[in-house]
Amino acid sequence: ANVIISVLGTPASWVHIPPTAQAHERKAMHWGFGVLAAGIMLLAFLAGPALISLFPRFIAGGILIFLGIELLKEWLWDSRREMPAIDYVIVLAIVVVVEVFGFIPGFAVGVVASIIIFVVRYSSQQPVRERLDGGSVHSGRDRPIPDERLLDYHDEKTVILQLQGFIFFGTAYTLYRQVKELMEDTEHRPSFLVFDMRLVQGMDSSAASTFVKAAKLFGDGDAGLVIVPGSETVARSLEQAELTQEHFEHLHLFEEFDAAIEWTEEQVLADARKQLQARGKGDADEEFLDAVFGDMMAALDVQEEFEEVVELLRERMQPVGTEAGVVLFEQFEENQRLYFIVNGRVVVEKLGFHGDPVRLRSLGRWNIVGELGTFLGYREPFTARVERPGEILALSRDDIESLSSDDPDLARRLQALTIQLMGSKLAKTTQSVAQP
Repeated sequence: ANVIISVLGTPASWVHIPPTAQAHERKAMHWGFGVLAAGIMLLAFLAGPALISLFPRFIAGGILIFLGIELLKEWLWDSRREMPAIDYVIVLAIVVVVEVFGFIPGFAVGVVASIIIFVVRYSSQQPVRERLDGGSVHSGRDRPIPDERLLDYHDEKTVILQLQGFIFFGTAYTLYRQVKELMEDTEHRPSFLVFDMRLVQGMDSSAASTFVKAAKLFGDGDAGLVIVPGSETVARSLEQAELTQEHFEHLHLFEEFDAAIEWTEEQVLADARKQLQARGKGDADEEFLDAVFGDMMAALDVQEEFEEVVELLRERMQPVGTEAGVVLFEQFEENQRLYFIVNGRVVVEKLGFHGDPVRLRSLGRWNIVGELGTFLGYREPFTARVERPGEILALSRDDIESLSSDDPDLARRLQALTIQLMGSKLAKTTQSVAQP
């Protein structure tokens, strides 16, 4: 059969383990040994039992016994130090069951034992990679100082659970208990719970059902459950379990993590503003008001300097970005212009793993973009695109270089302003370093 199917390019249909093991053990890896073995088999087949009976039986039996002992030594004795103890016990159990009951029962025992060990081991792993609050992760949207301080002040309102691995009934039940304890804690109960599932490789049907049970915990209160599936596989599993916004009023699904965080921030800010209006400004926390006032005064100084520098440089600048969607520069492009956002909004994005644009930040007025390419000569690490049209001015690298000789004091002020704005953006980015 092997000879016939080889003509068709098909793999061998029958592999004999003892001769193969002998060939590897004796280093007989030349093709000639295979031809020799096949020739002996063909000769025995053509000659019939008469020729085979002339071969001494004790030699044939001894070879079989020797091969069996050698394989048992390799599988049972030599491997005892190469695998964990529990795996070695499974191997011993398979050998005993095969010897007593047969090959099929031994195979079944090995499969069942391996499945049990897998479930026990994987259940012990935590499905939550990291637990974060609203103060550790921020969206890419540029917000006013009071809104930023409100979000920091109410950081406990949002809890983010970064999930990982393959989720099945064992790890899903562990996650369900954590969610239940969190929602039953009336003192520290969050307003929004975010499931970040971008690192989840998949889930089985029982795990999806457990997520449905977790979603039901949000039905009695005003808390919201936010889920970012991260992949079509996970999204399809949740949809098959009917974990959709149509079935759960407090459930919100987002394709992008940044969009989910931005939505939760909007809800937290709306609730915080209502509380401030209800209590009155005089009842607000004094420490919070001091922080807001101090930050606003520092930001006001930067904004005043921004406007003064722009007015002094306006003759050297060119207006751009008067329409939404205009690309200021592309990722990996050699950009040589510094852009000043006097009014409007610019979104900064980069290409994701699948080639789709991923938003990093959304910059509003009194900001600059393109400083890496203009001052350092780097290729831009992201794409800048006009999101909301307004007054956006561009200053070329040649004008910046000529400014050093024409007006050194203004050049110094421009460099100082650039450093301040870059430091502000770096501080906001550092708050989100926990994001994968």
